[in-house]
Amino acid sequence: MARTWKLRIRLNESEYALLLEYQRDHGHDTKSAAAREMMRRQGRYSRWKRERRGRQALQEPVLRRIARDILRRHPDATESQLGYNLMKHAGQYVDAELIKKIVAELTGFR
Repeated sequence: MARTWKLRIRLNESEYALLLEYQRDHGHDTKSAAAREMMRRQGRYSRWKRERRGRQALQEPVLRRIARDILRRHPDATESQLGYNLMKHAGQYVDAELIKKIVAELTGFR
């Protein structure tokens, strides 16, 4: 049997209301079961978010290279044109905020 820990937590009224709402919406018999599932879901989400940031760190050098190539071919490109073409080349799963950051840095030096 897996080791378990017993925790005592204090909730304010709004947190308690959220826990009761979650328990009711997801059909948990006890508040403890609802709290455990909420923690599991949040933990998985946090892990997913952390892994996604790691993938973005790998994407940034590739996106910068693509942006520099576009600027080499079209040195008179505006910021919006560069951003549009970079999104078009990079694909649909790239973070738009990362592209905005790269475009602002590269067009700011001209």
